[in-house]
Amino acid sequence: MNFLLKKIFFTSGTKFYSLIIGFFTLSLTAHWLGPQGRGLIASSTTLVSMFATFSDLSLGQVAIHIATNKKGQLWLSPIFGSLLLILIIITFICWSVVFVLFIVSHGKIFNKLTIDIICISFILLPLLIWDQYSSSLFMALDNVEVYNRILISGKTAGFIFLVYSFFFKYGVKSVLFSMIFSQTIIMLLGLKFFLSIIKGKITFSIPIIKALLKGGLKLHLNSIGSFMIMYTDIIIISYYHGLTITGLYQLAIQLISILLIIPISTSMILYGQIVQKGPEMAWQTQRKILVYISLLMIIIALFAKLFSNYFIIFFAGEKFYPSVPIFNLMLFALIGMTFSNIMASQWIGRGLFIYVSVLTICSGIGNFILGLYLIPVYGMKGAVWGTLITYTISVIINGMMAIWCELQYRKVTLSKMSK
Repeated sequence: MNFLLKKIFFTSGTKFYSLIIGFFTLSLTAHWLGPQGRGLIASSTTLVSMFATFSDLSLGQVAIHIATNKKGQLWLSPIFGSLLLILIIITFICWSVVFVLFIVSHGKIFNKLTIDIICISFILLPLLIWDQYSSSLFMALDNVEVYNRILISGKTAGFIFLVYSFFFKYGVKSVLFSMIFSQTIIMLLGLKFFLSIIKGKITFSIPIIKALLKGGLKLHLNSIGSFMIMYTDIIIISYYHGLTITGLYQLAIQLISILLIIPISTSMILYGQIVQKGPEMAWQTQRKILVYISLLMIIIALFAKLFSNYFIIFFAGEKFYPSVPIFNLMLFALIGMTFSNIMASQWIGRGLFIYVSVLTICSGIGNFILGLYLIPVYGMKGAVWGTLITYTISVIINGMMAIWCELQYRKVTLSKMSK
């Protein structure tokens, strides 16, 4: 238990560096581009993130489940090669779809985004998809520490690029290029690590490709639902209230994402534990971690609430003061987000793809409907209230899942004791 907690906080510590980079990036771009420029960045990156989320088919998480079942076998090379092959096909299809949509709609479907911004943004697409795949492979290998070091290298390189662009007074495009540069570094270092393990022998397997796609079809609604919960509000706000309000709202969302570093780090470590021990035995420790991390996030939320007024204005400037009440309201969703992150490994490790997909997509659709109803009238606060309702339901569902995991664990323990 103590070893796992040390591992979680070591992982969180390495991610803390990324947090600092994230703070300075937000501060720099907020002062440099203002709310409207941040809004343009938010709209373009949300668009490409939406394509990445919808098209990655959740294959990284399915790969973790396959690795769990193949524990002790040589699984990395065929899964690695199969994911690379699928990535190439997905990228070609998505780029083709974007091109056709732009031509047919004369660009209107992309709202206020110009063709050059769209083209630059979509260079990110394969990089973002592969990041999902590779991070899952690192989790399955229980080598999250290596992934975190790679992440730090990429984030540092991207930030240096951004500072360079700031001093030479480049615009929004340079921010996108800094993200591309960062993700490219992360991808290349990750590929180098995997190739060193498999000794350069990239293979792919038709049965594994079929297993990945079959599992992805069951699980992928989960990723789509998660995206709908977190990001469709940005799209709706952009449509009804323009780029300035979008930039204000996205700043609050990004700050919340930064606070989630510990739950996300915890989730990454727990995936590795489930691959090594199996979901039943991993639950023995995971149930305690769920309680400890939830209590820690409540304390963090209280401190964030106390200092948010000074913090946001200092880092982003007076123009972003309207983000303060939005951020404070969003803090109430932290517990729901924490439960969702920590319990995800149990859902995936047990192969409950359909169940988690149905629950999450229903939550995503519910959040989307609430957004369509509340955002046109109440603006950013309407988006937050929709998110709070969604994550309140998430706490209840994941709480019930935790109770079920506990009952299953006791059942297995009693069975072993009786023998």
